[in-house]
This record gives sequence, structure tokens and C-alpha cells, in this order.
Amino acid sequence: MAFTLAQQMVRTVSIFQGLLAFVVLCYTGGRVIEILAYSTPRIYSFIASLFLSLFAAGIILAVWVQYKILMAHKVTLYFEMAKSAFATLIWLWLILDAAFGSGLNYYPRYSPRKPLVIDFGISVIILLILYYPTLVWAYIDKNLRREAISPTGREQAQDEEAAGEREPLLG
Repeated sequence: MAFTLAQQMVRTVSIFQGLLAFVVLCYTGGRVIEILAYSTPRIYSFIASLFLSLFAAGIILAVWVQYKILMAHKVTLYFEMAKSAFATLIWLWLILDAAFGSGLNYYPRYSPRKPLVIDFGISVIILLILYYPTLVWAYIDKNLRREAISPTGREQAQDEEAAGEREPLLG
């Protein structure tokens, strides 16, 4: 099945979402392995890095599944909601870490929060450019699809949605 221009653009943006999440996964996963390997008593850094890498892995899984199979509009909306939720959780962790985190003692005394605030600023820009527009598009696409279906075409649309759900998830 051929994709429309809008669908292909969202698929392309999803690839960038996955690549960005892969960078976050590599960095935070490396920090987890480093903390485990050197057995330093930095439990907060371990937990923070572990959860951030799990959130990034969730984004990567959603992007991979979306790219592999053709889904119904409703399922696409659910996957976009999951990716946006994981990205928002990463953003929320960064903002709370910048405000209250124990990592403030590791930075120079003249600007203890500057690196954390820069990370937070970059994450806000990425959320607004990469994650939320695809969520809004999926919501609008689902609603436009529902309005465009006539009462006689509902059975055909339900068959298309069911056909998309019968494809293997990770095949």
C-alpha cells in the first residue's frame, strides 16, 4: 500500500525520533554500565540513568513496530501517545533533576545548574519539534478518517483496520 505524503513525512520524523532515542539510550545505558562496573555508591545516578534508558528503549520499540507494520489509524494514535508519553517522562525527569537532583554537587561551584538547564532547554525544543507534532497529526488523522467515512463505507473501514491488526507485530 502506498503512503500519502503526510504519512511518509510522519514515518521520516519517526526515524529521527528513534535515532535521538538511540543516542539517549547509548549515553544513559553507558552510565548504568559504568556505575555497575566501578561499583561506586551513586544510587541516584544509577536509578536516573536506568529509567531514562528504559524510556528511550520504549520510544525505540514503538518506532520500530510502527515502521515494520501498517497499522490502523487508532493504533497509530496509541503508539504516538506512547512515544510522546515516554519523551515527556524524559523531559519531566530532566526538569526535576535540574531543580532538585543530587547531581548538583558534581558541577563547578560557579554554575552548578547550568548543564542541567541546558539539557532541559534542548529537551523542550526537541519535544515541541519532533514528538508533539506527530501526536497531533495522528489525532487529527484519526478524527478526519472517522468523519470522512460514510455509513455505507464503515464496514470497509472496519475491514481495513482489522487487516492492519492481523499482521505480525514484530515480523
